[in-house]
Amino acid sequence: MNGITIMQGDQYPLQFTLVSENSAAIPADTVGEIEVTVGPLRKTLTAGEIVYDNATGTFALPLTQEETFSLDARAHKMQVRIRSTNGEVIGEDAGTLTVRAAQSKAVL
Repeated sequence: MNGITIMQGDQYPLQFTLVSENSAAIPADTVGEIEVTVGPLRKTLTAGEIVYDNATGTFALPLTQEETFSLDARAHKMQVRIRSTNGEVIGEDAGTLTVRAAQSKAVL
């Protein structure tokens, strides 16, 4: 999830895959928990706020209009923390989410 740009009020999932330090894909069945933070927002897998798509092999971080409106128009640091089923926890910077200002603040 590196270098993403959205506008305040956007609503759609951010798709991502998990890779190890040597760029190998991390199998979903070895993941016990995922925490993603984007600025002040925090979402987790076990709370159902992050979902896994077996067909595509990707995770999705859904963002609502209210959530993207709550983000200031600027670059926000993103981080991902993963707890594996064996108990190891690894955190990584995941780039930035740049939010552009919306003229309208109405939820559609």
